Amino acid sequence: MKTYYFSETSPADAAGDAILLPQSSFLNMDVLSATSIILQFKKIDGTHDNSHVTITHAAGKTVDAMRALAAAMAGNTKSNVIDLVEAANSHPVTDAPIISTITIAE
Repeated sequence: MKTYYFSETSPADAAGDAILLPQSSFLNMDVLSATSIILQFKKIDGTHDNSHVTITHAAGKTVDAMRALAAAMAGNTKSNVIDLVEAANSHPVTDAPIISTITIAE
């Protein structure tokens, strides 16, 4: 099963710094502002709520950031764990790393 890894810090060295979410729990990706995107996932504990990850990116790069994240999510990888921020920042659709920070809310 493919899973997505997000880390607020590198290395993730404290509780709440990182989250690993199954691909099957992905709900949607939406624009919050000119510099942020939200990814929403079903809670893995079975409650009627969601976990979400807010991605901050360079101004004017919303479409590029969303394309890079979508490509990373759909990509064929040998690993079952995909670090989406790392994959998106190194994707050919971007001319430079465009994702600057993430915020995890469970």
